[in-house]
Order: sequence, then structure tokens, then C-alpha cells
Amino acid sequence: MQRHPTMIRTILLLYLIGSLLSCQTPAPAGKLPENAPSLVLRDFGSWYQYHETRVRLAQDFRARDSSGAPMAPLGFLQALAAGHHIAIRTSDSAGKPVYRLYPLPDTCRDIRATLQQLAGTELRNRAWEGRLLPPFDFTDLQGRHYTDTATRGKILLLKGWFINCLACVQEFPELNKLVERYEKRDDVLFLSLARDPAPALRAFLQRLPFRYATVADQTPYLEGKLGIDAYPTHLLVDAQGKVRKVTQSLEDLLPWLRQLAQETPQNAAMPE
Repeated sequence: MQRHPTMIRTILLLYLIGSLLSCQTPAPAGKLPENAPSLVLRDFGSWYQYHETRVRLAQDFRARDSSGAPMAPLGFLQALAAGHHIAIRTSDSAGKPVYRLYPLPDTCRDIRATLQQLAGTELRNRAWEGRLLPPFDFTDLQGRHYTDTATRGKILLLKGWFINCLACVQEFPELNKLVERYEKRDDVLFLSLARDPAPALRAFLQRLPFRYATVADQTPYLEGKLGIDAYPTHLLVDAQGKVRKVTQSLEDLLPWLRQLAQETPQNAAMPE
């Protein structure tokens, strides 16, 4: 996942500071959750590696507060965004990870700032779920035309990206395989919305093919209408034009796409 340059510099600076300063805190009495939180909080690098590999906030999960009592996932994300807790994965239940809030010491300012950004992005992503995708009128690099009304009845998979986003480009091979997997479904449409101008995109995509239809100069739509602040961002839209899922991770998106494709009959009727 890549953010705006100022955000990237902030995270890098926090990583350097965090690798030098420890925010270790005494472990509470009693049995600790998986991978003792005191070790996770040893420094910024330890926490960041744990969070990136063991905590998937975009997936369905079960949430527990700091006492172990169940809570709603939305409230859990809001607690993370407040900056006073981290998420610890304690177990799995019915195929879903179980995360518990664990207090974050005041000295862990670097972890707090980064986690607030990550949780804030996930809250904004989830706020789109169930809402209609804003009206659009796109023309791709091949001259093909797309509008919100003309694409009703189709599953729409959108990717927001830009050329200098390494994470965006690294997932091209997997996304190309995804297009191939659904090529017999004429009701599944793949569109990439790029921030870059058309000439730069044409030159770039000649060297690195991408099977999504690509639309140039889409910063106003991505950031103005959708409020995107992290790249890549994937949006899954159903046949009625409603957003089903927003995420920065292809891995997190795939289960939702599979489910929606199973739910949606091919050539779904246009809503009245």
C-alpha cells in the first residue's frame, strides 16, 4: 500500500525513530494473547511487521475489547483510530480471526500515528459499503466509454493507482490472472483508474501490460469523489451500482469477489 509522498516520509521517519527507541511496557498479569504483546511493542519495526502479517482489518473478523468482552468490529476500528490500543490476534473462530484490544503506552507515539492512519483508512473504506458509487463518465485508453448507468447489471471491479506506486505495479501479474479467470463472464468488468496522464500511461503499459481497461487523469474522481488516500485501492461494485467492498489488498478483496460472482446471475437484469 502506498500513500501520498508526505505520508510516506512520515511513516519512514517513524520507522527510523521507532527502531532506535523502545516502547516496551511491563506485561499485564495472567495469560497473554498470542505473541505476547510486550514483544510486539518492543519497537516500531516489531509492531509493524506483526500488524502487517497477522492483522487484516479489511477482512471479516471478531472483535474483543481489552477485557476480552465481545464488541462490534466498527467499534474496534474506532478504538484503534483513537490511538490508545493495538490489535492482537488471539485465536480464530468459525474461520474468522479474533482480535483483542491491547493498551498502547503513551511512549509509543510512532506506532500510534501509523495505526491511526491505517485504522482511519479502513473506517473510510467501510463507510462506502452499501452506498451507490458516485456517477461517472469514463473513456479508456482504447476509446471505450463507460458510465454508471451503462454498467448497471454488471459486477464492476475498480483499481485506483499511479505509475510510481510500487505496490500498485507489483500486483499487475495477479490482477492479469484475475481478468483471465473471469474472461467468460461478460458481466464482470475490470477498470483501472489512474492518476497519470494518457501519454505516460500508454508508454508505461507498453512495457508492462495490464489487462484492466485503463482510464487516465482520474485524480479528481479517486480523491475528490471517493476520498482515497492510499494506493492501490480496489472497489468492488455490484450489479445495482452499490459498493460492496473497498480495500488496499487484493488478497482481502478476492473472497468478496468470489461471493458476489456466485450471488450474481450472468447478465443480471437492470434494476427498475
